[in-house]
Amino acid sequence: MTDFNELFCDNILNISTVGRDDTHVSDGVFAYEPTSYLVLDRMHEKGMFSDIDLLVDYGCGKGRVPFYIAYYCERAAIGVESEDDFYKAAEKNRENFKLSGLVEFVHLKAEDYVVPDRADVFFFFHPFSEAALEKVLGNIEESYERCRRRIRLIMYYMTAEYIKLMKNHPEYELISKTDCRDLFKNRDGRDFVFWYEKIS
Repeated sequence: MTDFNELFCDNILNISTVGRDDTHVSDGVFAYEPTSYLVLDRMHEKGMFSDIDLLVDYGCGKGRVPFYIAYYCERAAIGVESEDDFYKAAEKNRENFKLSGLVEFVHLKAEDYVVPDRADVFFFFHPFSEAALEKVLGNIEESYERCRRRIRLIMYYMTAEYIKLMKNHPEYELISKTDCRDLFKNRDGRDFVFWYEKIS
């Protein structure tokens, strides 16, 4: 069933990101499904995107979150995507996006991406395995040691394994857990956004 709100919001940004894609599902790699605009709006309302210098979206797919950040927050964003066809779709969307100078896409596995020292907000929509997440957190830590700054992790649709993993990282404090279940019908109850900040 087509979600006309999703299509409408894509049209505003002049991009094409709607739809689920299970093409690349494998061990440790999950289906492509863009974060709902309703969820992004709620995160924005809750202040999760305030005072961004540079946002990094891991497993960005076709680029919805970076485009949203550029358009609605007027901030720079980088999408990291390992799958070739999704990366190409993101770049094609970038060609049509009027604020393309604020958006960049990198064709790499998340764990191989060297975190820029100005990146301060990191977004995850359950993109990969816990092992990959551990490596990504290590890369963020290396960047933090090079350049100490405020670090935020925004994690949507977390599994019990992800939540347990974050509890084993006391250097991150859970700031809020935002309930988004009211935005959807007949879902599995995991529609929460977890906002973590690194403790200096």
